[in-house]
Amino acid sequence: AEDLAHPFDTDAEGRALMRYTLFDMGHGRWRLLLSTHHAIDDGWGFVEFMNELLSLYARARAGALPGVLAPAADVFRERVALELEAARSDRSASFWRDHLAQAPRILPPVSGDAGMRPARYLTRSIAMEPDVLLALTERAKSGGWQIKTATLLAYFHCLSSLCGHGVTVDVVSSGRSDRLSDPFHSLGLFWNFSPIHFATGDMPDPVECGR
Repeated sequence: AEDLAHPFDTDAEGRALMRYTLFDMGHGRWRLLLSTHHAIDDGWGFVEFMNELLSLYARARAGALPGVLAPAADVFRERVALELEAARSDRSASFWRDHLAQAPRILPPVSGDAGMRPARYLTRSIAMEPDVLLALTERAKSGGWQIKTATLLAYFHCLSSLCGHGVTVDVVSSGRSDRLSDPFHSLGLFWNFSPIHFATGDMPDPVECGR
């Protein structure tokens, strides 16, 4: 509870974006609490971090010099280079212009004199019935899709039916390209967001969807 009450301050110079707390549970039992800002790792990187941390701990327990966790500075430079390459690519620009040609433009809500309500971040979790999940998994498998692709398609259909027109969603994609020198063992955040547009039906005024 105390950890949750102290969010990370990204504006403070030199402030760490991770915290470690070790609890002595008694009787030789310990519990490690890791809190990290999402900007510094992704799911794959976190697993790699835990693997390295436990490996270093095992070495230290055995009396060996544990070493340190290796930074990924070189890989990050390569990642930035790939992003710059894509940004300068006429082929890439042409692809995204064509893909988003029919995407509605909606300005983000603002507060203040404009009189619009401030943006709010809302979440809702829905438990999927086991038989529905099984049927969806089998359908995805038969189509050669991943389960997340099938659920994303269902999400697109729901949004477009509510809005009455096509929708665009930023989809998280992995930036751990095989063009990197070490894409799988590097720590850090390698995410990217791709604006995926799902076009269906007529395209009314996007404001109607917001209402």
